[in-house]
Amino acid sequence: MEDKSKPIFVDSGALIALYVKNDQYHKEALAFWKNAKEEKLKFLTSNFIFDEATTWMLYKGGKEMSVDFGEYILSNSDILPIKLILPEDEKTAWELFKKLPVEVSYTDCTSFGLMKRLDLVHAFTFDKHFIQAGFQAQPP
Repeated sequence: MEDKSKPIFVDSGALIALYVKNDQYHKEALAFWKNAKEEKLKFLTSNFIFDEATTWMLYKGGKEMSVDFGEYILSNSDILPIKLILPEDEKTAWELFKKLPVEVSYTDCTSFGLMKRLDLVHAFTFDKHFIQAGFQAQPP
């Protein structure tokens, strides 16, 4: 990564992979996270991603898992701040949603809108849609 001063956007798939030990990307996500922390890289995510990951936990692991995950994320806001998706991000998201391939979710588009507004390039994600939208996925 060329610019360590800018945070890396964290997608829901990366959060899930970090938290769920039997996730197919768990080992890769954990290795990237540990290395990034050693390099003192900064991270952020969005309220839409928090919602998406917490809801995934609810449906796949149950209420207790979802609450535990949410409490963990919220209690570590110094490591992973949650940025609010603003109306301007949603406007950008809607325009992107109309243009991008059918399988790109509106939530992904809100992430792209936030990343554009904050001039972020890198995303901690396992979702190819970030690359299709012009961002760089980490881990590569």
